[in-house]
Amino acid sequence: MLIKLPLCNWPKCPCYPRYVYYDAKIDEWLRFPTGETKEVIHENMTTIYVMLACMSQNCRVRNIRNQATVELLHPIWNDLRKEIPL
Repeated sequence: MLIKLPLCNWPKCPCYPRYVYYDAKIDEWLRFPTGETKEVIHENMTTIYVMLACMSQNCRVRNIRNQATVELLHPIWNDLRKEIPL
């Protein structure tokens, strides 16, 4: 279970640089797919899932918190949701 932290001060929280990095990487992976794209995305899914979970629970900015919560509702996270309960 994830630890509930005091509300983070977006964009000065630890999730922000990860969010910026993965937002750009996902765009790159989808725009220029290679034979390894699916494997690379799968390898990074746990990190992305935990980052979104932290944002959805701890972000001080409501629209960022809500956006992360909506992202976590996507069926792509179903397997990880079973492995890493929020």
